[in-house]
Amino acid sequence: MNGIPPAVRFPTGFAVLILALVSTHARAQPVPGVHSGNASLRVNKSSPRANYTGLSLNANTTYTLTYWVKTEKAAPIGVTFGTDVPGVYPPQLTDLGSSVLAGGYGSSKAKDTNWHQYSATLRPLQTSDIFAFGIDSRPAASDFYIDDVVLVVRGSTTNLVEDGGFETAYQSHFDGAGGGIGWATANWVDRHWYSEYAWQVHTFGQPDGPKALTIEGTPAVVHSGGRALRVNRASPRANYTPLTLTAGTPYTLTYWVKTEANAPVGVTFSTDVPGADPSQRVDLSSAITSGGEGANTAFDTEWHEYTATIIPASTSSRFSFGIDSRPIATDFYIDDVLLIAEGSTTNQVEDGNFETAFQSHLNGDGNGWATANWVDLHWQSEFASLVHVTGNPAGPKSLYIEAVPAAQPTVRIARLNGQVTLTFTGVLQSAEAVTGGWTSVTNAISPYAIDAVGIAKFYRTKQ
Repeated sequence: MNGIPPAVRFPTGFAVLILALVSTHARAQPVPGVHSGNASLRVNKSSPRANYTGLSLNANTTYTLTYWVKTEKAAPIGVTFGTDVPGVYPPQLTDLGSSVLAGGYGSSKAKDTNWHQYSATLRPLQTSDIFAFGIDSRPAASDFYIDDVVLVVRGSTTNLVEDGGFETAYQSHFDGAGGGIGWATANWVDRHWYSEYAWQVHTFGQPDGPKALTIEGTPAVVHSGGRALRVNRASPRANYTPLTLTAGTPYTLTYWVKTEANAPVGVTFSTDVPGADPSQRVDLSSAITSGGEGANTAFDTEWHEYTATIIPASTSSRFSFGIDSRPIATDFYIDDVLLIAEGSTTNQVEDGNFETAFQSHLNGDGNGWATANWVDLHWQSEFASLVHVTGNPAGPKSLYIEAVPAAQPTVRIARLNGQVTLTFTGVLQSAEAVTGGWTSVTNAISPYAIDAVGIAKFYRTKQ
């Protein structure tokens, strides 16, 4: 087996290694610049500090901060601590470095360009709700990355940092808006992370230009599971059709929405106009007894559950409800939709959590105009003409399927007491040659032990 590499990389979705060579670890390519999950925080080299602000901490209480950083070899790494200066914008901090008992500014040096975990100990001398810590790597000739940030009271397991893994992170104004213009788009992520050095990076009036802080990777904009429905800001309603409902029966609609702070959220109700294309509707909003159009106001940009009650005045198989958030400056998201008749537990909405969702024509194919308009043969928007470029099926859409990137399969190998043990995710397959043919290993459960005798075999995992 001389000359055969210890690990052979197959196309995305496969990891492979040779059983005869032990202590080998192969895995699919991770997301660049991400330590775990799908997202991290990237800090511009001209602004090499990211501050987390709005912390409520207690005097004379010991807090432990752990975090992962990927930066240049020999770059300094450490933590700053302070309080916001009230009423000052851009933000400024009053230094409280004496409260950092260990792991302070410049206290560590990166030994290489890989991810490493660092820690700091904080002990405030006063109680306040405007504390901020900063993760710093200066000077730096290139951007650096932060992930998996955890701040706990000593002895506790509760993380005081919201979304410390950046899995639901979004670029934002301080007030939570995600599509605003000008300065603040350079300065904030998640309404907590910001850099007072944004002015060194940002081009004023250019919201799509360089930013002090950037979301790296693909944040998971879903409420649960791996998928959600994204509604284009130019077409901020998603209709579910057709529904067969019974006259005089109360139906309860519950759904989760992530939209702009202060955006209206509510439900419409109608019937289709037979034969009309694009779809048209006859309004039946009088059948909504609660939770109608604009009935709610989004408190912030996080996911929240909303409800509506619908009592149709007639029986029909052409009913539609719409989930609406207008006007808005950014796209919004819908997940976990449930429509139940009084006294029933059956969801009238097919795939209400979008786990098997697909972009589609009304007739199920994926070509042309209707790709802008339909998801799952049920969800559509009558506002598609505001979004879609005719004849461009790959262009903007009224409705998108929002999907979390699937975790790539992994496989690890170790030898112990004459056996080889494979620890893996995905489906384990084996072959007698690296070129195949590959067959799934029957009843293989991780960890999978094999006697290290006989001819060499090859193993891989697939999704």
